Amino acid sequence: MTYKLCIETVFSNTSPEYWQLLASQSNAHYFQGSSWSSAISNNYSGCDTVWITAFKNDVPVGGLVLVSVTRAIFMQLYSNYEGTFGGPFCLPTLSGEEKLKVNSMLLEEFAKLSSGKKVIASTVCTSSSEADSILTRAGFEMRYSTGASISLVDGYNHVEMNIIKNNRRNERNRSLKRGCTTGVTTDPKIIDEYYPIYLRATSRWGSKPAPEQLLKDLLADSSGNAFMSWVRLDGKLIGGHLNFSAGGIVTAWNGATNLELKGVFPASVLIFTDVEEACSRGCALLDLGAHGGVDGVEQFKRMFGAESDRRIMFSKKTILKRMYDKLKTVINGGA
Repeated sequence: MTYKLCIETVFSNTSPEYWQLLASQSNAHYFQGSSWSSAISNNYSGCDTVWITAFKNDVPVGGLVLVSVTRAIFMQLYSNYEGTFGGPFCLPTLSGEEKLKVNSMLLEEFAKLSSGKKVIASTVCTSSSEADSILTRAGFEMRYSTGASISLVDGYNHVEMNIIKNNRRNERNRSLKRGCTTGVTTDPKIIDEYYPIYLRATSRWGSKPAPEQLLKDLLADSSGNAFMSWVRLDGKLIGGHLNFSAGGIVTAWNGATNLELKGVFPASVLIFTDVEEACSRGCALLDLGAHGGVDGVEQFKRMFGAESDRRIMFSKKTILKRMYDKLKTVINGGA
C-alpha cells in the first residue's frame, strides 16, 4: 500500500489544533507539547514558536517544535530553550521504515530553516540514528550534555527503600521531625511565595532568572501536567520544584530552597516529594536534568539513586555568532 508523506511548517505562538493530541498519542516529552513553547513565546520578547509537522496521507504523524528568538534582524532556533531537551517525535504505531523517514524529514526541514540568511545559531536535541548524517552534512556539530534520572519502574516503595541512599532517607525523616511539611500543588499563587526564594538563588548562581509570569502561566495552562512540589517550615515556604509530567517522564525543571535553613534539608525533602508524585502519576522516570559538570550536584543526585546519562544535541553557529559569544565572554571576565 502506497502512502504520501509531507511536511508543514507554521510560525505561531498558538499551536496547530491537532498538536497536543499528536504529542499525547506519541508519548512525547512535555517540552515537545504545546503548553511549554507557547508559554515561552508569550513571556520572552522576540520569541515565536515554530511547529514542524509530518503528515502521512494528510494525517499528522510526527512533529518538531522550536522556539525562534529574534534580536534585531537575526534569528536563533532552539528545540532546547531554557535548558530543556526537545527534539523530533512520531507516532509509535508507524513502522520502523516510516519512523526513520518521518524523523529524517523533520530534521531536514529543521536544517533547511537553519540555513536561512538571518539565522545565526540553531540547536536541536536528538539521538535518532539519522541525525548525524543529516545534520553534520548541514554544518552542525554534535555536542553532549550529562544529565541524571531516577528509574521509577518498580514504584515508590521500592525507590524509597532500595534506590535512595539511607542518609537521604535520614535527612528527610529529620526534616519532618523538625516540623517541615511537604506537598504538591498546581495553583499558580504559590509562585508569589516561591519567586523571592528563587531570585536569591539565581543571584548566588550568577544566572538570569526565568520570568515570574512564565512560572505562573506554566502552572495555570498545563492541565495539571505542570506541578509544584513544596516544603514548608512553620507554615512558611522554604523551597519548591516546578515539575513537568508527560510521556511517562516527570522533569524537575526549576527549583530553589532557602539556604539559611539547609539544616532541615529542604532539597532532600523536595526530591522525595517529586519521586512520590511522579510514581502516583504512573511515570517511569524522574529526570533531574543536567548538572553542568558540578561534582557536588552530581553526587547529590547520585545519593538519590540517579544514574547519569548522555544527552546528544546538534548545534550550528555562524562566524558572526561565534565572534559575538567570544566578545561577550571577554566582557564578562572570562578567558
